[in-house]
Amino acid sequence: MDLAGAAFTRNGLASDLAVRGAPGGPDTDGVVLPCEARGVRWATTFVTEAAFTARLQLDWNPGPDGLLFEVVLDGQRLPPPRDGWRPSPRALSSDLGPAWLGRGSHLLEFVAREESPSSALHVRALVLERL
Repeated sequence: MDLAGAAFTRNGLASDLAVRGAPGGPDTDGVVLPCEARGVRWATTFVTEAAFTARLQLDWNPGPDGLLFEVVLDGQRLPPPRDGWRPSPRALSSDLGPAWLGRGSHLLEFVAREESPSSALHVRALVLERL
């Protein structure tokens, strides 16, 4: 799932704060989600045509100021929280583990777990690999 083109809400409300990749920057194919306060929750949905178990992988970059965040799928936390406190222009892939995905719509959320006035999460894709 390409997250750059996904519609996101912030704390349950439509928001124009999500920035689609910075031209010429390391995240030209991603989206930057500002997370300046603890508890900021960015959410998007995706649809599966059939039910299956998938291994989930998140493609992302740590923000310039770092950020501790959690990934939540359909109301279930996917531990552990991810730590972006080692800022790097290098793209990262995090294995989120296996999950049962029923047919239909799914809610994917990113939740900031620390407060940092200029933090942001840079996400590119959620990869679903059938098991």
